[in-house]
Amino acid sequence: MDDQELMLKNFMEQTSDPRELKRALAVRMRLKKYSRKQVGELLDVGPDYVTKWTSIFKQAGVAGLKIGYQGSSGYLSKDERTAVSEWLTQQSQWSLDHLVQHLKTVYKVVYQSKQSYYQILKQAKLSWKKVEPNNPKKDPFQVTAKRAELTTYVAKNRPKILSGERIILFVDECHLLWKNICGYAWGPIGQSLTTPIINGKQKQTYYGALNLMTGQLLLKALPKGDTEATIKFLDFLRVNFPDNPLTLIWDGATYHRSDLLRDYLDNLNHASAPDQWPITCIQLAPHAPEQNPIETVWGYAKSQLRRAYHSLPSFAKVKRLFVETIKDNFFLFQDLLDYQKLVYLI
Repeated sequence: MDDQELMLKNFMEQTSDPRELKRALAVRMRLKKYSRKQVGELLDVGPDYVTKWTSIFKQAGVAGLKIGYQGSSGYLSKDERTAVSEWLTQQSQWSLDHLVQHLKTVYKVVYQSKQSYYQILKQAKLSWKKVEPNNPKKDPFQVTAKRAELTTYVAKNRPKILSGERIILFVDECHLLWKNICGYAWGPIGQSLTTPIINGKQKQTYYGALNLMTGQLLLKALPKGDTEATIKFLDFLRVNFPDNPLTLIWDGATYHRSDLLRDYLDNLNHASAPDQWPITCIQLAPHAPEQNPIETVWGYAKSQLRRAYHSLPSFAKVKRLFVETIKDNFFLFQDLLDYQKLVYLI
């Protein structure tokens, strides 16, 4: 008797719930090479029942067979695995971390073993290799220096950040273009997919601010990304945080550092000491968008749009779904948690 069968045997002897017993028995019979049809006939269950609990057991062990189990491990159905394979084939580059995040976000599945992810990649006819975003203009020394600067800033302001007196916001803009958002979807390999688009040039810009400590995202739609829109968004943030000094962490877009914006900040801050400025801006290292965790939020929202392309016949519905997906929601992706560790000294 191998280890898996021994675990099942012990579990079956200990459980008093007939539902758990049936699950374990179905799995044990499959391990003994009974067919799904044979197991189904003996236990009076369907073949999908047998597949489901066998898959869960392989990922979560006997814990996954318990009633009300809420562990992080799950499983993918055959159709879902096919969909993930097609999604993978659409990527030019990817990493194990991105696959893990995709399965967790879209399917609520987290495997305990990396081997499960390797099998998914193999099914998509991909050989796995660790891939990191790379811009040839990105300077790793600048990225490291910026990380050190942020660490120092957080250490200096840690008591105020923890108390909620100072608010740290990661700010960025997301530009939706109708034809790009709905240009990708899962479908049969070798068969083109179409969706009706009346005006493919429709676009919308959203400004977002991700709260470091809460993970809440504040969102505002504006005509485009420029200095005027940026100032309107900063005013919007001050309305939401009327009594708190704000620290904005963002990229070096030209309208983030224009003369007009500098004048706005000078007029706003001139009457206060630097540590009490209503708005303090910290620019991230150039050509390194992965430094800003709000990029993960944008990617998540766009993935939801692409999955639902068939139910989005108009750009108005695209915008509505985008807003509903992220407005005032709370996100705790790993890249944001990494910044929170600076605050909590983890």
